[in-house]
Parts: sequence; structure tokens; C-alpha cells
Amino acid sequence: MTAPAGVLDTGWSLSAGGGDPAVGPGARSRPEVPTGWGYAGGMILVVVALVLLLVVGLPLAGFALVSLVGLLLSGLVIGGLGRLLVPGRQPIGLPATVLVGIVGALVGTVVGHEVHLDGLVTVLLEVVAAAVLVVGVARTGLARRLGRSRTRALPRGQ
Repeated sequence: MTAPAGVLDTGWSLSAGGGDPAVGPGARSRPEVPTGWGYAGGMILVVVALVLLLVVGLPLAGFALVSLVGLLLSGLVIGGLGRLLVPGRQPIGLPATVLVGIVGALVGTVVGHEVHLDGLVTVLLEVVAAAVLVVGVARTGLARRLGRSRTRALPRGQ
């Protein structure tokens, strides 16, 4: 059956029982629309998973990254202050300074909390612990294993 003149033929027809005489062997019927929770249920599950990832996963990853950066920066500061307390040149590199600072900060914090000291005194204990560790690392030669480069110094006069 063709559409009357001036009417756009979309190719759709009503299903059987709809009163359209075009339903027959050559007529096209409307495609089936999914019903129930099949498509919608899957989409809801995907949306809920994305929301959980955004609300729970990203903040946890961000917190871990911020904590790691904070740990490294505090280790660098405490280790650097510990190196400043020790007179002379210490043959330890940056990685050893950061590690000494992290360990010194942990030791100073534990001692400060156990003795019930305030914040500033605890920070001073952290720096002193890092200074003691700097001396120990520099004297034992442990710095080479903690990341000091193995470059040789030029002999005097050259």
C-alpha cells in the first residue's frame, strides 16, 4: 500500500488488530521495544558503579596521593633541618636525606606523644632524631646504599 499524495510514507504500519489493512505478508511492523529491566537495569547498574567510583574511589586515591606527597615533603624538610644541625659536610644524598627525615619524624612523633609534649617540642624532637640519624648514616657509609651517586671527587689542584 502506498501513501496518498502529499503524505510522507515512513514505512511503519500498525500491528495486527490495529485496524490497518496494510498488515499482510509484505508489510513492515514496528520493531520491538525492550520491556522490563533488561536495558534500563544494565544502565542503572553502570550509573551506580560510576557514581560509587567517583564518590568513593577517587577521594581514596587522592587521599593516598596527598598523603604520599606530604610524607615525602615532611621527610625532606625534617631531614634537611637535621642535616643543618650537624656541623660539616655530610656525604649523603637527597634520597638518604628524605629517608632519614621520615624515620626521624616517626621517632620524634612517637617519643613526643608518649611523653605528652606539645607540637613545637615534638617537631624539635623530630629534627634532633633526624640529626642523630644523619650522623649515623654518614659515618657508617650507608648513604651509598640509600642513593648517593658514586662519582669521584677531583684531586686537589686540578
